[in-house]
Amino acid sequence: MLHTRTAIEYRNGVAAVVPTIVGVDRIVDEAVDRQARLDAERALDEVLADSFPASDPPSWNSGIIRPQPAVNLASGSVAVRAAERSLRMVDVIGVSGPAHGVQSFLRALRTLFGAAGFALLFGVAILLVGLPIVLIVRACSKPSAGSSAFPLAEVLDRSMHPVVATLRSYNGTVVKPQPRRNGIPTRPDLHLAELLDFRPDRGIIRLQEQRVVILSAAAMGLLRKELIETLGLETARRVAIRFGYADGYHDAVNLRERSNWSDPVEGVRAGAVLQTLEGIVRTEIRRIDHDASTGRFEEDVVWHESYVAEQHVHHYGKTSSPVCWSLVGYASGFVSACMGKEIYFRETSCVAQGARQCVAIGRDAESWGGDLDRIRADFQAATVGHEVERLHEAVRKRLKELDRRERLLERRERELNLLRERINRHAASKHFVAGSQAMQDVLEMAARVAPLDTTVLVYGESGTGKEFIVRLIHDQSPRAAAPFVSINCAALTETLLESELFGHVRGAFTGAVRDKAGLFEVAGNGTIFLDEIGEIAPTVQAKLLRAVQEREIRRVGAERSIKVTARVVAATNRDLRAAVDAGTFREDLFFRLGAFIITVPPLRDRREDIPPLVHNFLIRAAARMKKDVRAVSADAIAALMRYRWPGNVRELEHAVERAVILANSASIHVRDLPPEVTQKPRTRASGDDTLDLAQQERVMIERALERFNGNRKKAAGALKISTVTLWRKMKQYGMSS
Repeated sequence: MLHTRTAIEYRNGVAAVVPTIVGVDRIVDEAVDRQARLDAERALDEVLADSFPASDPPSWNSGIIRPQPAVNLASGSVAVRAAERSLRMVDVIGVSGPAHGVQSFLRALRTLFGAAGFALLFGVAILLVGLPIVLIVRACSKPSAGSSAFPLAEVLDRSMHPVVATLRSYNGTVVKPQPRRNGIPTRPDLHLAELLDFRPDRGIIRLQEQRVVILSAAAMGLLRKELIETLGLETARRVAIRFGYADGYHDAVNLRERSNWSDPVEGVRAGAVLQTLEGIVRTEIRRIDHDASTGRFEEDVVWHESYVAEQHVHHYGKTSSPVCWSLVGYASGFVSACMGKEIYFRETSCVAQGARQCVAIGRDAESWGGDLDRIRADFQAATVGHEVERLHEAVRKRLKELDRRERLLERRERELNLLRERINRHAASKHFVAGSQAMQDVLEMAARVAPLDTTVLVYGESGTGKEFIVRLIHDQSPRAAAPFVSINCAALTETLLESELFGHVRGAFTGAVRDKAGLFEVAGNGTIFLDEIGEIAPTVQAKLLRAVQEREIRRVGAERSIKVTARVVAATNRDLRAAVDAGTFREDLFFRLGAFIITVPPLRDRREDIPPLVHNFLIRAAARMKKDVRAVSADAIAALMRYRWPGNVRELEHAVERAVILANSASIHVRDLPPEVTQKPRTRASGDDTLDLAQQERVMIERALERFNGNRKKAAGALKISTVTLWRKMKQYGMSS
């Protein structure tokens, strides 16, 4: 579009060259034109803002007219600047072929006579001489009210000499001037060069006085893909339809303002051409039926080369339903504005479905019958907003459900971990060696008391397996699924032990910066194991008695009591009866804890368990250390059987692990055992000085074997018995390998 159009105005029979301003420019009259454009666009937006479609489209005769001011030469410097802009636009658009010489000639005249003189000279030359001049002319607006000004192109058409006005469209083809009425094309064969107004100096492109931008089809395809993946297919479809409706409605109103169509159908045909020129799609109108008396309307169109279908297939492949949503909206909006009533289009087949071309049908609202409400809902803003809100609510519900499932998963994971621990402990219990009758009795007692909700006190030396017995009681009880919490009472000071067991409130003591739950609360409905119970202080014993007896505790520094339900199982290696007699342990607490007492015998009192224990520890240690050690020599077994094992089973396990580490062959020998097991003689306790003949005989055999480092032949010689008798005695006393 030429921003300044030169026209000839006939006033009192005298022709005067008048630069008629069409586009927006940097002159005083810009403000008037800009305000008119803004008012028109604001009025159109208000029509489209409330609802889609517009319930009352503008009538056919109510176009929005923007008067274009005509500037006379009498306006002085304004006219001079307008003429200068006219020549600048010739420079911007450019001419080709023989027109280059004419362009240079015109520039020379302008330099010689100045802008104003050149404008007068140019007008006289046109009227008197009628020189054939090759120009690029654009006429896109009506003459101003009350003026008889004609566009320069029309003046050239009326001159006595044939004038060829060349227009170059976007594809470079030469477009001849179109037949015009009042400066407006009279048939729908529009050309993009006649519709576009390029302002390269300001970075603005206008289509029919409406600013437009150039976006690639790929970018629009990516935006469409983002909408689908963000809002979902159905909501994205409605948004695209509304976008197309607004685009088509704006184009129809702006094009109608500049056209002189005899009836609305002519405008519909012009819209099809405009859509093709814009590069959106090539529209072919197959049929239009319009009855002005009844308002019935029906149109069949074919869309060729739809970029919408092309991009959808590129991103998603073929689909089962039509996808040219924005084209449906554009056609509906454009035709609705032209006809002055609601017209809706529906796509019946699409290239994205595998069809050869996209086909759509448009009808007036009444002709759609029972489908009207469903079709109209796609154009309603409230429907899209409701859909977005529904999606937001669905997302919130999904997040809430996800959070619930995560919490459930965490709980299930904790339960699974507890189950794994139970399985591992159960498997370990299968490997627990209880060959002696004493240990068989211990396991039997633990199994009997486990289902009962009573406190248990486990006696035994360090390393005898008291914690294993306690865990066995918990695993076989109804509380097995609940937590198992253990604490070593001898490892903590009085203050810390009280805080750990019963908890504290913030500010109860230095460093208590927040409330903390005690282990009784943490255990919940599970089991709390108090190891080394004989080491707790008297003040803590009083609180513990209340917890066991009344089933309630009070946090350190708190004022109210808390009910607890955890089962209490305690263990000790001290003689609590003696501690009660000595006054270091409360008698009432002893009776509360000792409702059921289990005593685990030391390893020296069940030596028959040593060989199977050694074999079990050997297999586990060899697998863990990846060593091929499979057996223990007879001499090593004899040394292990002689040793008194003050550390009990734990000490035996460590001795076997050390032997596996030091072993250089597939068997463990005496040299691989700890020194205290093989070399240091153990001092017999006063209890060994007995008159029991069998006990004395066993002691003598042990001394003989110890003296000769397990050599049975020498030991038998020292005892004055045969080696066969020695072997039989060793087997009798459980000393054989």
